[in-house]
Amino acid sequence: MEVVLLQNLSENNKIGKETKIIKTLSDVRARDDSRIESPSLILNEDISSMTDVNYFYIPDFKRYYFKTSVIAATGRRWILQGDVDVLESFADDIKELTVIADKQQANNKADKYIDDSSFITENRMFNTVLNFSGGFNDAGQFILITVGG
Repeated sequence: MEVVLLQNLSENNKIGKETKIIKTLSDVRARDDSRIESPSLILNEDISSMTDVNYFYIPDFKRYYFKTSVIAATGRRWILQGDVDVLESFADDIKELTVIADKQQANNKADKYIDDSSFITENRMFNTVLNFSGGFNDAGQFILITVGG
């Protein structure tokens, strides 16, 4: 099995991560107790000194993984363990979803008009009554002007 060792340069909760390829390993086996969601891979190469490696991709599984640990095993072998990155592994499917969002991330681009009870806003009502000095005319037409902020 092939494993592409990567450095993740983006936040973990981002879809469309920026990565840098560190090395591709071709002679990799999965341990018997390995699961597709959290694989334990047997490597014939010491990657413990590759401190930039924090992420990897397994083409056979079509999934990206966060590196959780590298453990020394017997016979000059190493065990690479990881947890699946669901956002990146299924990014295309996620982007195709039609959703109705009832929460949004609180940042400077947030839409304050979406009321999801996350934003504390101040709402003050100012009423001003103005009397027309000449009264209304008999035409029956009125102009209402409102200003809001």
